Amino acid sequence: MEIAGKYESPEIDAIISGMETASIDQVNNQVEAVNDTVYTPSNTDLMTAAGAVAIMSKFVDAKFAPATLGDDCKEKGTEKLAVVLAKYDSAMPPWLEQLLNGYKEEIDAAVFFGGVAFKVFTDYKKHQKAEAERAQTVQEQAA
Repeated sequence: MEIAGKYESPEIDAIISGMETASIDQVNNQVEAVNDTVYTPSNTDLMTAAGAVAIMSKFVDAKFAPATLGDDCKEKGTEKLAVVLAKYDSAMPPWLEQLLNGYKEEIDAAVFFGGVAFKVFTDYKKHQKAEAERAQTVQEQAA
């Protein structure tokens, strides 16, 4: 049974492929060592992460006002994303690449229908707000 090549890192793949001859304690120790690896983001990783967080922040500001991402939230998001970029050398993680390539049509459909659902939701909220304002205006004029 071939199970190697299905995990997020070559180190874990190597551990898994050698499982037939290793004891469970040896495998657990090796996996813990890989999971304890500290990834240090480069300046490029930090800049890329900051750019992605800035784009997300602008989207939130535009679509969900008065909600905003605070500076603390943006800073933490940048740090966390930069570490992920460092972990995969600024490339797409293998598991994500496999997912995107294997389910491209499904993901495209989900993104489309998610966008439609979001558009309907925001239009409905705008309509509710306009109706409430209209009702308040009529009530004020009647008084």
